Amino acid sequence: MMKSLQLLVCLLLSHLCVGTPLGNAKSNSFLSEIFPRAADVCTNVCDGSCKSECPIGELVGSTECTCKNNRGVCCITDPQIDDCSDCGGVCKRACGPNDVEGGAACECGNGKKCCISLEVPEPTKDGSGRGDPHYRTFDSKKFSFQGNCSYILMKNCGPRKSTAFQVEVIQRGRDGEEVTRVWAVTVRIDRHIIEMGQNNSIIIDKKVTSLDSLPRSLIIADSNVIHIKLIDDVINVEMPSRFNVMWDGDRFVDIHIEPLLYGNVCGLLGNADDDPTNDFKDANGKLLDNVDDFTNSWIVPGSCKNH
Repeated sequence: MMKSLQLLVCLLLSHLCVGTPLGNAKSNSFLSEIFPRAADVCTNVCDGSCKSECPIGELVGSTECTCKNNRGVCCITDPQIDDCSDCGGVCKRACGPNDVEGGAACECGNGKKCCISLEVPEPTKDGSGRGDPHYRTFDSKKFSFQGNCSYILMKNCGPRKSTAFQVEVIQRGRDGEEVTRVWAVTVRIDRHIIEMGQNNSIIIDKKVTSLDSLPRSLIIADSNVIHIKLIDDVINVEMPSRFNVMWDGDRFVDIHIEPLLYGNVCGLLGNADDDPTNDFKDANGKLLDNVDDFTNSWIVPGSCKNH
């Protein structure tokens, strides 16, 4: 009877009850739903809300997503439920005048709609590495070289506030051969590391991962996500609106970048500024004359064998 009376008083005078225990977590959760202003919000960079437990359609945030006074868990939208990129769309509360709503197969969670833009997007740029080994930059400059190291294919060289990423290619000889080839690819985004090797082996954040567990989505800074998928035996690591890295599990890597990154990347694949004559720049932006100097400038420190 006393607990019921406490709950009734708090419902009438909710501003006096913030942080007041009502005897059980269920009552606190109920108050938080009735009075959103009394509910805790997630700290740091996480766009979520604190609840006693996360409902269907929401996930517990990363370790950086904490609740004030350690009350409850930080719940954020499940990126797999709130994503319709496979349909070429974006999940929104309402579609805009230049959008069309996707069909039944294009579903979003949390009451959102899959909105597909009718505007013709600017074409993406792609660069690649293959074989023993041959490279093509984002501006279509071609070159080949031998080296027994890991090299930075692409990294962000744009505004400091952008999420840090780096794509590395590992070159090795097969069965002790001196001739090296594209052997493996590593993608680093924020604090996450995705390592892709021969026969489509994959290690995510130092844990061996089965292809059967894909697709996977990882939360990164500013509530953005990384999507990891297997499409036609090719591993895809996608950072929406930024890039997509594709690895065939043997000797071919292809990277597609979106217009947002044009002129804001650097590495073996150049800067994507539509000028192939300036692709051979080192990390300091100095234009180099030959392939060996250029490729050596992008070696990952400590990665070489017999170098």
